[in-house]
Amino acid sequence: MIDSDKRRKIFDQVRTKAEARGTPIDGDPEFLAWVELWIRGEFDISSLRSRYDKLVLHRAQRKREPAASVQEISNSFLPAAETDQDVVDDVGEDRPSSSGASDC
Repeated sequence: MIDSDKRRKIFDQVRTKAEARGTPIDGDPEFLAWVELWIRGEFDISSLRSRYDKLVLHRAQRKREPAASVQEISNSFLPAAETDQDVVDDVGEDRPSSSGASDC
């Protein structure tokens, strides 16, 4: 088994090489906490990788969610009983008929 000092050296070398390539190691505090747990030997590298994969997946899901949230945010500016469809319906009521005939 690799001791903590050796694991720290491994991580520091990997971090240095990644930064030199222009692809720095993820600075997410949660990920770095997991790295520290790996360094202390509290879990193996496959557990670290698995946790990181889940973190990346969670981030990707969060990036896709804002599109749905925009609709919720825009609806939050309307009175409680109104939705986008209510607004469309209201606007449609003010439009002249499509036949072009005047009601006058």
